Amino acid sequence: MRNFTFDNEDNILAYYRDPDNRPLAFPQSDDIWKIFQSTNDEELWKTWKNSSSKADLPPDFYNDDFELMMEVMRFDDQATNSGKTHATKAKENQMLEQLRELGVKEDFPNLKQILLLGNSDLTTDDDHNFARYRDNFARVVLKHAKKVEQYILARQC
Repeated sequence: MRNFTFDNEDNILAYYRDPDNRPLAFPQSDDIWKIFQSTNDEELWKTWKNSSSKADLPPDFYNDDFELMMEVMRFDDQATNSGKTHATKAKENQMLEQLRELGVKEDFPNLKQILLLGNSDLTTDDDHNFARYRDNFARVVLKHAKKVEQYILARQC
């Protein structure tokens, strides 16, 4: 049931592209407006290629017509490379397992999304911590940015 969560790039983009969830956008240039339109117009969206599988080279999505690459990422304040348990994801997994046991997926076959608000039971300093959000954002963006050269080299072959 993790396919209902934001651990999957397709789900993040599907949420963003859903007309009920679209962000209020005030593009500052024609180029930015074209990028926004290319992801929100159904016909233009068909020109994007999904390469978000773990086996695929980066980026997650690309569009040769517009000469654009898009990396989709989730970051939070608890992510760690030190092997610690991610408290919120652990709670989400527990909640997803309970929903699976209840047969929610079978009872609601048209269900597209589940919003889980798991309580991590962490202290305020360890949860919703701006410095950790900032640091993890920088870590995730830099990690994704390092893959751009790999993608360009692969496309030239």
